[in-house]
Amino acid sequence: MSPAEKDAVEAFRRDVVEPSMTKLVIIDFWAEWCGPCKALGPTLEKVAADYADKGVVLAKVDTDKNQFIAAQFQIKSIPTVYAMYQGQLVADMTSARTDSQLRVILDQLLKQLPIEAEANTDAPDIEPLIAMGEEVLAEGDG
Repeated sequence: MSPAEKDAVEAFRRDVVEPSMTKLVIIDFWAEWCGPCKALGPTLEKVAADYADKGVVLAKVDTDKNQFIAAQFQIKSIPTVYAMYQGQLVADMTSARTDSQLRVILDQLLKQLPIEAEANTDAPDIEPLIAMGEEVLAEGDG
């Protein structure tokens, strides 16, 4: 493996595999010269942004710049879109081309996989409320 290939593998591990341990990663294999890729890209970006709070992220892999990675995934044509969770491919989403088709697939995957949604940082800390409730219940038993 060449140094460039090692760098590509490390970047893929960092940007795709590691996030997939806790999130559903949509992998978009694309290239700059690919018309259908350019058409699908904005749709993928919008849907991924809409699902970000549900634990979905988008990773784009330029097949021209990452030929070694594309070869490892046996990419024969682009765009190719996969979903990865916990380092494993869980769906081939390539046939989905529209916003609604992508949403149907994501909704199905999110029902099946134990993905934790992003915590709402604006929500109040519930731990003190639980502790107070337990104290009140304990006092009521006496």
